Amino acid sequence: SALFLGFSNRIKGLRTDRYSFQIDDDGTQVLFDNETDPYQLTERTLSDIPKADADFILSELANWLQTSQDPWYIDRRFADLIPYPA
Repeated sequence: SALFLGFSNRIKGLRTDRYSFQIDDDGTQVLFDNETDPYQLTERTLSDIPKADADFILSELANWLQTSQDPWYIDRRFADLIPYPA
């Protein structure tokens, strides 16, 4: 997986082998299935994909934010969604 950061620290995202996910500072989420939709034409939601995949995406995002000591990790932004490590 790889972390990506948007303009002015407003957008965080993650790319895995299969999915691209982003969340912005107001909580808006965008998810694409790069396997079935390589041109990213159809937005999906985390509830559209298997729970194990959604959990993996969110835990990987949390780990990357912790590793980079991102302000979202420090402030625990969206902790109800992103399972930050202790």
